[in-house]
Amino acid sequence: MPDKSSQASKTWTLSLQTKVMLIFLVLALGPLLIIGRFSLIFTEELIASMVIRQLDNVAVDKVAILERWLEERKADLKVAAGTTLLKTMNAEMVTPYLDLVRKKYGVYKELTVVSADGKIISNSREGPRINDNTGSKRYVVRQELFISDITYASDEMESSFLIAAPIVGDDGQFAGTVYGRVGTNKIIIFILNVSLGETGECYLVDKDGRFLAHKEPHRILSQNISQSDSFRKIFEKRDRKKSYHDYRGVEVLGVSLKIGGTDWYVVVEQDREEAFQSAANLKRIIYLTVLLCIASALMLTWMISYHMLGPIRKLSEYAGLIANSQSPGTIGEIHRRDEIGLLYRA
Repeated sequence: MPDKSSQASKTWTLSLQTKVMLIFLVLALGPLLIIGRFSLIFTEELIASMVIRQLDNVAVDKVAILERWLEERKADLKVAAGTTLLKTMNAEMVTPYLDLVRKKYGVYKELTVVSADGKIISNSREGPRINDNTGSKRYVVRQELFISDITYASDEMESSFLIAAPIVGDDGQFAGTVYGRVGTNKIIIFILNVSLGETGECYLVDKDGRFLAHKEPHRILSQNISQSDSFRKIFEKRDRKKSYHDYRGVEVLGVSLKIGGTDWYVVVEQDREEAFQSAANLKRIIYLTVLLCIASALMLTWMISYHMLGPIRKLSEYAGLIANSQSPGTIGEIHRRDEIGLLYRA
């Protein structure tokens, strides 16, 4: 029958070894885990700040370009409205001038002059010209500068909008209105194209959430983002660093800014997965480092505990045999100068 004191000694030895290993593991891995955790949090916050700053810079730049581009289009129409040719309201003189302006600038799908009584004097466009304005709400006589909503022409596969400027005769009397129809392809090509990795995109929406300009034409005026977080972020104050789900249901980081003088909003977004790719890589490196440290710490603590507690276990068993008046066997020499060696020699 096994001796109870020997069993107690064995149990005590195993418990002590376990405690020693746990202490070493905590001391070795605790600081590493804490540092790793705070490193991940700090890195994610830093990356979010950098991404938002980059998106913000892109949005500000695109808004400035678009506002300047719109001002240039307004200036074009103002200059045209102030020319002597348009003030004559003579179709034979006005039409060649409109054709020249349209071909020179290359941004106008159509240029039209309407008299004060609502009749079309001249129309410049590719294809058949419009001569009758009866029943049309497109070319309404306007006595002030005007920008219309964006509409989509399915036959042209492009959305467009109208800019109108009043024509005032030399006598100071209102003579008519000049209209320019601008296609949004120019906006997409020169303004909405962005370099934000593989998933970054920039698009234009109105106050109701309809796509006004998008790199995918089938979305224009046919899809609405009013139910998405992208749209709510435009009008609600939220933490800019927090991600949200866009119109595709993809988690993104983004910013939005209003175009001055319009109800249009520029939205710039990038997928969170791509934006935080470096943080994900860092997380994998930290996890791998922790696993390696755990394995190393386990080996180290086992070796240390075995070196410290192995002789103690043998001496404990030896002392137990003596206490029970049993004949101890040979336990071997222990050549140590520390407390364990003193205990052996005693």
